[in-house]
Amino acid sequence: MTDLYKYTDVNELKYKDFNINKKKITINKNNLNNKYGILIFYRPDCKHCQDTVFLWGQLASDFKNFNIMSYNVNDFDSGNDKLREYISIPSFPTIKYITKTGTMQKFDEKITYDNLFFFICNKLKC
Repeated sequence: MTDLYKYTDVNELKYKDFNINKKKITINKNNLNNKYGILIFYRPDCKHCQDTVFLWGQLASDFKNFNIMSYNVNDFDSGNDKLREYISIPSFPTIKYITKTGTMQKFDEKITYDNLFFFICNKLKC
């Protein structure tokens, strides 16, 4: 999965990329470039995450005007595991829709290329 960041436009987020307070958790705006996005919470040892990783790179290639971001919850060295104290992640991978202001919203569809493609197109008004 580390090659994902070398060979695709998927952006890797770390714990420091979030604004955390008791009422709301948002992504720092400097990571968004004034674009909407999706954020994939994953574990590298998760079979479902491994099976869908190619989708992330393909979406990042297909939608240059939409942020495709990922977050490794098992990256203990960068403190990523701490975010799970604030955000409920029921299963992996979990996807959240990100507004231009950095607010996270649910993505409740099954994780397939078609579902993500149509979701992104709907948000971008393709």
